[in-house]
Order: sequence, then structure tokens, then C-alpha cells
Amino acid sequence: MNPSSPESTSRRREPARFTGREERSITLLCAIYALRILGMYMVLPVLSPYAGQMRGASGVMTGLALGAYGLTQAAFQIPFGVLSDRIGRKRAIFVGLMLFAAGSAVAAWARTAPVLVVGRLIQGTGAVASAVVALTADLTRPEVRTQAMARIGVWLGASFAIGMTSGGFFARVVGVPGLFWGTAAASVLGGFLLLLLIPEPSAQAGDGRLHANEIGAILHQRPLVALYLGTFLLHLTLTAIFVILPLSFQMRFGEGQIWKLLVPLIVIGLVAMTQIARFSDREKRSFDVLLGGGVLLAASCTVFAIFGVGGNGLYVALFLFILAIAGLEPVLPSLTTRLAGEGRTGAVTGGFHMSQFLGSFLGGFLGGLFLVAGARSLFLILAVAAGLWVLLAYVLVRSRVRTGP
Repeated sequence: MNPSSPESTSRRREPARFTGREERSITLLCAIYALRILGMYMVLPVLSPYAGQMRGASGVMTGLALGAYGLTQAAFQIPFGVLSDRIGRKRAIFVGLMLFAAGSAVAAWARTAPVLVVGRLIQGTGAVASAVVALTADLTRPEVRTQAMARIGVWLGASFAIGMTSGGFFARVVGVPGLFWGTAAASVLGGFLLLLLIPEPSAQAGDGRLHANEIGAILHQRPLVALYLGTFLLHLTLTAIFVILPLSFQMRFGEGQIWKLLVPLIVIGLVAMTQIARFSDREKRSFDVLLGGGVLLAASCTVFAIFGVGGNGLYVALFLFILAIAGLEPVLPSLTTRLAGEGRTGAVTGGFHMSQFLGSFLGGFLGGLFLVAGARSLFLILAVAAGLWVLLAYVLVRSRVRTGP
């Protein structure tokens, strides 16, 4: 066959495929990481009512029980990146999984709210996200690396959906301490599977993490700062909602019933996210999706501020919020990597993850604080913040994004 024939050209343009070794390694790594994340999401919809009933509980303590994890996750991203350079990716991830398991055990054993917060803080010290991304890069060729990163996203999305919809059921069966013990066991199992089954990378392809000396340079790029603020605000709102909503829902409908609300909303959200992502890619409208998601976030917080977390307004606000997540969750990281610049994707993505975790921490703290001061006041503040962020994104990001990624 002529090498320049259409058939040959078509074959050359087919996307690269994983080798057998890459396929096995990435599937195992995704499964190990997803198991860890699954336990986190199973606890999320039931943790605030559980913490609120413990000795020493207060609004702030309840919020910290959810948000403390994000604080140490953000603080330990850079140290774990340094550790992975010095002792290797696999060993660093193993250490992180054992720390996460230790924190889960403390949280399971806790009988008071302050001890539960300590357990959550210890969980967060196992900040392996950047090391997992780096190991993925080490184990794959450059031509399939984007596919590998996308596969991690698919596994994490599945963990989110399964954890959020099944957490209430399993909490009724084994209790919240049982969820923490299960999470600890899964982390220990995952750590040993990592050491035994995932091969040692032959070389480090690039660390994919944020270095301390790069933070200043990144913060001088205003469009990136706007995107960081977007993911910070989105995850702040998400965590605050999961401090306030489960307590309110339990008082209205009884313990363990929140799954009836979450299952249809998450199904709607996953379908919407898929369609919005396709629209953004096909029509090159990522910037419009970004602004639309911001407007929906502001609208959701406004409805919460007007109607509170009770009555029919709750369903309208949550529906708007799910649509906001469906738009913002895929487009924020997509635009971030697009604006990162050559050779800086790892560092910029590391800063993006730190912003997420800091937002989760502050959302937990403020959600707990405003349990006493009044949730409507918090959502009014968040509505104003979301509106201002839409204006900021329009001014700072628009000049850099003429078409979608």
C-alpha cells in the first residue's frame, strides 16, 4: 500500500492506544485512588448530623469536621511533591495512604467532636493527589498521557456519584464509624496493592506538581487567578451546603433520608455535565459555559438566601446549583490547563487543586459558623461573591479565551 494513501494517513491519525503494561498500571492506580476517594464521598452527606450529635459539638466544630480535611490537603500538597522526588512516587503515595488510614481510624474511634476534627486533619495530611498525577505521567508515554489523565477523572466522577448516593444507606447499616473503618481498611489495602502490583517507573516524566518558587509567577497571571477563585468559590459553596443541608433535611424527613434527594439530583448533574462538556467542545463555547455556570451559582445562592434550606425553594436552589456544578466542574480545569503555558501545566494544576481544598476548608468553617448566625446570611454573601466573580471572569478571562479549548 502506498504510505501516502488516504487509508494509511487515516491509520496514522488514529489516537495512540495504551500498551498492555500501561493499561494494567493505570487501571490499578485509578482503582486504588478511587477507593480512597469513595470513602470520603460516602461520609460527606452524613457527617454533619453525626458530628452535631457528639459531645463538644458546636456549629463551628461541625463545620470543621467537614472542612478540616481541605486545610491539611492544601498545606501538604507541596511537601508531598518534595517527598515523591526524594523517595519515589510509589513510596510517597504509600505514606500518604497510611496517613489517610490513620486519620480515618482516629475519626472512627472519636467520641467527641474535637477528636473527630483531629482525625479529619490527619486524613488530609495524606495529600497524594499530585503524586498520583505524577506517577501516572511516569507510567505512560506522552502520546497517551492525556487519555490517562482523563481516565482518572472518570474514576473519580464515578466515586463521587457512588459515594454520595450510597453513603446514607451504608451509614444506616454500619454507622458513620463503620464508614471510617472501611475507608481506613481500603486505604491500607490500596497501599499494599500499589507496592505489589504497580511497576516501578523507569524514569520520572515530570512531577506534575506545584513548586513553592512558582507560586508568585502564577499569581501574576490574572486570568489564572480568576479561575482559581472560581474553583475556590464553587467548592466553598459545595462544602457549606453539605454542612447545612443534611442537618436541615434530617430534621424535616428523619435520619438517613437525604439519599432520596441526592440520587435524582446527581443523575441529573451527571447527564447535564456530559452534555455541557460536549457542547463546550463542539461549539467552542467554553467561556460562555464558564459565565453561565457562574450566573447559575449566583442564582442558586440567591434562592437559598431568600427561601432558606426549607420548603420548595430548597429544590429550586439545589437544581440550579447542580447545573452550576455541571458547567463549572469540567470547564474550570479545562481552561486552567489551556492557559497554563508550555511546560507549566503541572504547577498550574497544583495551584488549582490547592484552591479547591482551601475552598472546602473555608466552606466547612463558614457553614458551621452560620449554622448559628443563620444560613440565609451566608448564602447572601455567597450570591454577591458569585456575582462579582462572574464580572471578574468576564474582564480577566475573556481577553485570553476567544474560543473553547
